Amino acid sequence: MAMVDYMLWPFVEREGIIPLILGSKLPNQDDHIPYLSKWKKAMFDYSICAEIYTPPEIFWKLVQHRLKGTAPDYDNLG
Repeated sequence: MAMVDYMLWPFVEREGIIPLILGSKLPNQDDHIPYLSKWKKAMFDYSICAEIYTPPEIFWKLVQHRLKGTAPDYDNLG
């Protein structure tokens, strides 16, 4: 684990909202990008990544509030 892993993690974590934005699942499978998939799964072995992980559905709700200019109800997002 290096600092670059921690720096890339937020971007890879948020890629889960792409299917929510498009309304359909992406055509790629884990076997198309095996090293990235393996790395992403390995990142959850580190407690800091597992603890701060935000599911794509909740992150997408936050983005929608931001786009509308409204304040989210943080207690009732999930």
